[in-house]
Amino acid sequence: MKMLMEFMNAHYDGNLPLRLLAIGACTALSAGAQFISTWYVGVIMNTIAQGPSAVLRYFAVIAVAVVVYTISNTAYEYASGRMANRFLRGLRARLGEKLCKADHASLEKIPESDLFYILIRDTEGFRPWLAALSSLGQTPVKLVVAMIAIFALSWELSLAMLPMMPLVMLPSLLLSKKLHSMQADEKAAMAKASGFLQEMLDFVLVIKAYCLEGLFSVKSRTRLCDVERTRRRRQLREQMVQTFGRCLGHVINPLMFIFGGYLVLQGRMTIGNIVTVMLLTNIIGEALNLIYAVPTAYQEARASMERVAKVLASPDAMPREGGAGPRGEEEGALDVRRISFSYDCASILREISFSVQRGEKIAVVGASGSGKTTLLKVMCALLPTDSGEIALLGTDVASVPPGDTWEQLAVAPQEPFLFPDTLANNVLIARPNAALHDVRQACKRARIAEFIEALPAGYDTRLGDIGASMSKGQMQRVNLARVFLRDAPVWMLDEPLSALDPDTHDEILRDILSQDRTVLMVLHEMKWPKKFHKILYLRDGAVEGFAPHEALLCESAEYRAMLTQRNHEEMQS
Repeated sequence: MKMLMEFMNAHYDGNLPLRLLAIGACTALSAGAQFISTWYVGVIMNTIAQGPSAVLRYFAVIAVAVVVYTISNTAYEYASGRMANRFLRGLRARLGEKLCKADHASLEKIPESDLFYILIRDTEGFRPWLAALSSLGQTPVKLVVAMIAIFALSWELSLAMLPMMPLVMLPSLLLSKKLHSMQADEKAAMAKASGFLQEMLDFVLVIKAYCLEGLFSVKSRTRLCDVERTRRRRQLREQMVQTFGRCLGHVINPLMFIFGGYLVLQGRMTIGNIVTVMLLTNIIGEALNLIYAVPTAYQEARASMERVAKVLASPDAMPREGGAGPRGEEEGALDVRRISFSYDCASILREISFSVQRGEKIAVVGASGSGKTTLLKVMCALLPTDSGEIALLGTDVASVPPGDTWEQLAVAPQEPFLFPDTLANNVLIARPNAALHDVRQACKRARIAEFIEALPAGYDTRLGDIGASMSKGQMQRVNLARVFLRDAPVWMLDEPLSALDPDTHDEILRDILSQDRTVLMVLHEMKWPKKFHKILYLRDGAVEGFAPHEALLCESAEYRAMLTQRNHEEMQS
């Protein structure tokens, strides 16, 4: 529990113990008012014979207690809800910052569905625990003060109640021990099911085109059954914890009532006193219910903490030690020396070396799975190399923070991504201080300006208003507009034109090749390789050839075979 509280206090924007203490004071005041109103119910019954004036006087006390209870309880509900929202907002903000700052390679080890579930659902796992902590302030009043009051009214009844309390609490605590692992299993199953359903939505066209509805329905049903199975186990255990206490309460109350009736018949208690005792017993039962909720809420919060901490513990992207530092302005745009990269013990890139001069245009080609996209990620400082060096514009990228490297790059991934914002702001992320005129010019060069300007709101159109109607090719062109606006010295492009029609594809590619910029571009279509200065041909994660197109045709039989195959595929399509 200490570890959980330290974690929560570290991620609360303020002093969590002090806030809990203040809320506890509200709940204690609320419980005190409840105790006073309960106590005077019995007093009224004992003083009915004294006349209406005495009854009205004690009734006024009850009325004041009810007002205090209402105000303090409202303040408690508001303050505890505000505290929980503030904590969750701060925690989610820190998770968002971590996702932006964390080392890309460490994040890739966490399944995407897990990341989504942790951000959205696991953070909510702290809310019941915060609610349980907030309500514990009333427990001393409801438990201790009520027991003292019962002792004052009848020591026999209080002694009869004392041995019953451990019978209620200890079994509940023992039964709740396995809830932690059950909560963790349910969260993992939910994350897998959510990720699978998201994949189904992303690839629904492929599923329908290949008549895979039956197969995916079975897989979906299997994952949802796993969720239901883990949830049933968890709910059954929780019900056992809660029901055990309730059942004992149903047994204890009649026993107390029978014993109290016996004392009344013996003349050792009044009717008013026995009513007060029974009402105080209910207050004690409420306190015990709060205690029952603590183990369940704690185990859920603990399971959430472990999953959230896994993301927060991801190391930030930092420069590796041992870099050679700046190499001087006379060096080329990119110098790659014997780099290797492996993932989960599988070798992806092997001993890759090549040099690119400033202003050169390089086409990166190869079969699927040859390492083209991974190579671009490594050169963008998103993935750490196992060995070797990369010098960008004369500086070893291992010797500087990744942010310094990214400032020199303009990147367009194969899969376009747009933020839920205006189209102008989606382009402006490349250069936030750029003028709208510059945004328009970049969009014109990306051949997307005509589409945007035809919209009613133009560049102020929000993506949510037209997102469903935008094609992948249009989204790719918005991504390319970012590249043109950023105007960095080195461009890293991963098949950025794959979804465009041939005419638009050729126009934009001609514009890219005319720029006085260093360009590394992954190509699938082999119509334009001769327009590039050199071809970097990858095969099974290694450099098979690096030379101008004509020279590579003479040197590499594999390159000739790949070119022939690609041209044949394009003619057939």
